[in-house]
Amino acid sequence: MKWLTILLAGILLSGSVAVATEPTKTRLIYEVAADEARGDKPITESEMESLIAAVDHRLNPGWFRHVQVGQLDARRIAITFSADRIEVEWVERLLRMSGTLEFRILADENASGHKKLIELASALDEDKSRVVDENGNVLGWWVPVQDGREKTFEGAGYTGIRRRSRKSGDSVVREILVCNDAFNVTGAYLENAMPSHDVRTGNPSVDFRLSEPGAKRFGALTGGHLPDKTRDFTYKLGIILNGKLYSAPAIQSTIHDRGEITGSFTKQEVQNLVEVLNSGALPVAIRKFEPGPAPKR
Repeated sequence: MKWLTILLAGILLSGSVAVATEPTKTRLIYEVAADEARGDKPITESEMESLIAAVDHRLNPGWFRHVQVGQLDARRIAITFSADRIEVEWVERLLRMSGTLEFRILADENASGHKKLIELASALDEDKSRVVDENGNVLGWWVPVQDGREKTFEGAGYTGIRRRSRKSGDSVVREILVCNDAFNVTGAYLENAMPSHDVRTGNPSVDFRLSEPGAKRFGALTGGHLPDKTRDFTYKLGIILNGKLYSAPAIQSTIHDRGEITGSFTKQEVQNLVEVLNSGALPVAIRKFEPGPAPKR
């Protein structure tokens, strides 16, 4: 055992030694979250099965399953696994992301065809986000800006976009209006996502590739919103991740099957985002269940 003694001595001489914490059995409970569209509508058996399968796929991406996902009751699921604190945080971080990706044109007062949407949106109560016309058609909606990304939508090219701020508890939520469209380019058409780097800044970014049907839709969406050179106007393509607006680059030419999502990402954030996008969106929104205080006797 001389080699073991030498190895231990080397570790002790090298400085501090990282001590692994013993994994413990962890049980997290998540519930279907009510939103403006769903409200408290009961979740169907089929939706619950799809939710469990989607969460299982996200947390067990490989052949080795180490996280157990099961139904607890009509609106809640239980996630059980043996892990240390770091892995618990990893699971919670992945489940905070809905996994949704969509591309929408930002409403702009300088764009032809956006006037009615902007008028209706301006008169909307601040607790409502979806903008509908007199026939019930959804014309657009307000999308919250990802925290820390507000300055992305400033500057000369963004003076015409529509913004609002609303109170949510003790915080202020900043939102930007986007247009509904017939192309509906979402993560459903995502073929794969991969970590990359923005060639202009060197910051971590996400490259993505769309399937052939998605590429056709993306081409139609961007091709129908090319620059208006007579008015020196460019449409802005909103990139919405997990329900939050990250960026909105100007559309300069028709884009088909490939693109890049840039921002102030860390390498770990990009890796998490890639994992979530490749695993697919959750069929319904969920939130961590926090039991209230026990009733007093």
